[in-house]
Amino acid sequence: MKLQTKIEHPQSKAPIDYNSKLVLMGSCFSDSIATKLSSHLFEVCSNPFGIAYNPVSISKLICDAIEQRKFTEEEFFSDKGIWKHFDLHSSWTDDQLHQLSSSVNSQMDLVHKKLKEATHLFVTLGTAYIYELKSNSTIVANCHKQNADLFQKRLLSVAEIKQSLEELYSKIKDFNPDIKLIVTLSPVRHLKDGMIENNRSKAHLRIALFEFLDQNSKCEYFPSYELLMDELRDYRFYDRDLLHPNSLAIDLIWEQFTELCVDQSVIEDMKLAQMIFKANDHKAFHPESKQHQAFLKKNEERKVAFYNKYPHLKVK
Repeated sequence: MKLQTKIEHPQSKAPIDYNSKLVLMGSCFSDSIATKLSSHLFEVCSNPFGIAYNPVSISKLICDAIEQRKFTEEEFFSDKGIWKHFDLHSSWTDDQLHQLSSSVNSQMDLVHKKLKEATHLFVTLGTAYIYELKSNSTIVANCHKQNADLFQKRLLSVAEIKQSLEELYSKIKDFNPDIKLIVTLSPVRHLKDGMIENNRSKAHLRIALFEFLDQNSKCEYFPSYELLMDELRDYRFYDRDLLHPNSLAIDLIWEQFTELCVDQSVIEDMKLAQMIFKANDHKAFHPESKQHQAFLKKNEERKVAFYNKYPHLKVK
């Protein structure tokens, strides 16, 4: 008896391994996959400017990093003594303007370097709804809970979404010709827009995304949206908010990710890497005990085996 509809999808033509350098940007789902990758000791840079949901803002952040755009202090605004920027997530805030500006620009330089060295760029699109500042029609990545009267909300057209993807790909391909772009659609529903509006938003993203992929055959798609919406279509795979995939769903999507996007020759090394990661995170109740000392010795043996094989990944 079949209790699920299985998603059939081809394996990546450029699977990741422990020589890969990965950059993930976009919605919170990118961070979920990045956490899994990090726990298996892959080299990962995830949402260095914080979460972004709409394709225009995601594309802008990537293109800005490629061009090493410098943020000027005049671009930031103060809200109750805290400085913020409409292009950045709320994790990038500070009560000291100069410190914030300097930190953002240092991060921009770092991301420029990461993108130049990256073998894979994973982009997760979350929503086609955007907020524009009425004062200058600028699309913002984050409204920072400012007065709603400052913004105009609208749905990006398919053409606008496709154009943002084309601009992103053109820039990254010129900057790093060998990079592999993998795009996915976040399975997280934006119900604050309404169920019907969320479905309309996802439809615009899907149409634009596949029109883009049809014209750029070297780019790839990972079916995270389909996996949750179709293969795992049951509320037992959702968190308490009934919107975000729970840990079980993330685990199941991760299994598909490793099957489709990871070089199968490193699967055993991934198991070893996760044991090292978990052991490093372990907090002992009795650190001086013989049992714990044996545990540390075993973990050290695992580290030697793993880092002798992949010395470039060893924590400096």
